[in-house]
Amino acid sequence: MERAANSRNESASTPVVQAGLLVMIAGYADAIGFLQYDAFAGQMTGNTILLAISIFHQSWADTGYYVAVIVSFLFGVLLAGGLVRFGHAPALPLSIAAVAVAICAFIEARWGASLLALAMGLQNAAATRFGDEKLNTVFITGDLQRLFEAIIARLWPKPEAPPPVVRSLALVWFEYFGGALIGVLAHITVPHALLIPAAILPFILFGSWRSGRATSAQ
Repeated sequence: MERAANSRNESASTPVVQAGLLVMIAGYADAIGFLQYDAFAGQMTGNTILLAISIFHQSWADTGYYVAVIVSFLFGVLLAGGLVRFGHAPALPLSIAAVAVAICAFIEARWGASLLALAMGLQNAAATRFGDEKLNTVFITGDLQRLFEAIIARLWPKPEAPPPVVRSLALVWFEYFGGALIGVLAHITVPHALLIPAAILPFILFGSWRSGRATSAQ
């Protein structure tokens, strides 16, 4: 019985670990992407602002650059969503993302930003549900909004409303922030720092497709 309880606890903790690793990788990639390419890998809100600034200054080369980054991210979302919808395991788009991230580890040219954005689009669409929680693992603005909505619901609960989840949403922000800090440090100290997340990505959701622990939105 004790062994069964431990197995259930391990199964319940698996989605938390999976989501945490993906969020940290996103923060890591965004930090390195901005330092290396002057563009965000997963934060399309930031790239949209940079696009608007480039248009205002009539810097058409930069305009095309940020458009390409945004389109690459969206293509990654489309590709991963299509693969999962046609029955492929989430590990497949993550493996493709890992290859793209690994290539970026050796690319200094600006076009590498589009490849990194493609990888983050693949990652974000590969899995959006972890256990009972639906989370974005690449851009966290929506998760941060949900966190403070959950805090308000805790302070002023509605009758018969289910208790809001605060802990996991708070972890998302801290994990993303921690990943970004590690990314900055790795960019300064480690050669080809993007090889680290590339080595981890293919294995994070390995086996989750059959178990149903992490699934892409249908």
